[in-house]
Amino acid sequence: MAIEKKNAWEKYPQGPEREKLFAFAEDYRRFISGCKTERECTAAVYADATGHGFVDLDELIETGKSVKAGDKIIANNMGKGLALFIVGSKPLEKGMNILGAHIDSPRIDVKQNPLYESEGMAYLDTHYYGGIKKYQWVTGPMALHGVVAKKDGSVEEISIGEKESDPVFVITDLLVHLAANQMSKKASEVIEGEKLDLLIGNSPLDKAEGLDEEEKKIVSSFNLITLKPIIYALNVNDEDVLSGNEYTERVNLYANEEGSLTVTLCAKLESELSELNDDDKREFLNDIGISKSGLDLLIQKTYDLLGLATFFTVGADEVRAWTFKKGMKAPECAGIIHTDFQKGFIKAEVMSYDDLISAGSEAKVKENGKLRIEGKEYVMQDGDICHFRFNL
Repeated sequence: MAIEKKNAWEKYPQGPEREKLFAFAEDYRRFISGCKTERECTAAVYADATGHGFVDLDELIETGKSVKAGDKIIANNMGKGLALFIVGSKPLEKGMNILGAHIDSPRIDVKQNPLYESEGMAYLDTHYYGGIKKYQWVTGPMALHGVVAKKDGSVEEISIGEKESDPVFVITDLLVHLAANQMSKKASEVIEGEKLDLLIGNSPLDKAEGLDEEEKKIVSSFNLITLKPIIYALNVNDEDVLSGNEYTERVNLYANEEGSLTVTLCAKLESELSELNDDDKREFLNDIGISKSGLDLLIQKTYDLLGLATFFTVGADEVRAWTFKKGMKAPECAGIIHTDFQKGFIKAEVMSYDDLISAGSEAKVKENGKLRIEGKEYVMQDGDICHFRFNL
């Protein structure tokens, strides 16, 4: 016996019943459009319930108000779930009617420290929960919803991507097109859950524009590659080490415009220098008219670019070089050696490297009056040779 299948719309002919159906569907559409997370759903239902006479359980407990039959009570569980009660007239032993509803908010969660950079693009690292098929997440406009808890305990609600003026986020499907073995995979494996990361920026920052101080504070912890200072190492033949060539001129111009540095060197010469002792290396460099090797220049410019400098400590059997940030004061530099040196800092005996080389010995530096006693406010200089005095 054949079963005749009818179109569901035949159950709702034109008229009041169909209008009720459309009204219900439109109301539900508005709800799911405005409530895309558990917190948003909870907040909307809470507002609707309290607007219809439900009283918060915490408020009742705080005021000590008694409860009677017919009272409507709502309990909010950390903004992520609700329990609604209508107090009955019969004893609890007679039982109660329970209606449960799951807040189903399909989503991809952003991880705690999500921002990273790859191939010049900025992504948010995500966690895929399931529910919706992985391939359904890609190439569609997406929005960020959630809350940010600040250090002071306050909470900021975030909703970016819903307004016409907001940026639009997307999970790309580039891997599907680029990976050689994608066609041999099952449909369930073509898009991997761990690859569903959110693309939030694809236009690298123009270094010439720079960032203001507030923006620098915001992004300082992300270690973005495009914000790192750059040194371009220009490898040339040995004939162009001193004068450069048309290509080094182009790179120098480009680097200067973006605020970067360049070092011109010859990898072949550097390889030969690496096999020589210090005396032979100096003689070799003098013969070709170069004062410093490319490697030494690279180290020096790296220090300059990062705002670093070096001070020295001298013992009976060793000399140690210590790297510090330019602008650091004597106690801070003492703390690089040992925290006790900084805590108990008294003063520092300081001579410069240039003065020592010029005088020929530490005794001569003292005779020439170039040995200085510096206190806590002394700003350390590159090449300082120090003996720190401290007491705990």
